[in-house]
Amino acid sequence: SSAAQMCKETELIHNYHHEDVLLYDVVNDPNETKNLSLSMPEKARSLDKQLMAYLKETGAYIPQPIAK
Repeated sequence: SSAAQMCKETELIHNYHHEDVLLYDVVNDPNETKNLSLSMPEKARSLDKQLMAYLKETGAYIPQPIAK
């Protein structure tokens, strides 16, 4: 399961089962082929924090990571 947030030209995807975050520039990379989360970690963290706060505020179901 995952959750996504659009913010201007970027899209953040939080993958719950693998506990990873993907960040894409949807204007310049509409096929979402280049994950920018490693080259833009501050932006990825900030958007992920906003997404998690919104999900908690709205009472959304937040899946737990799959145990390894």
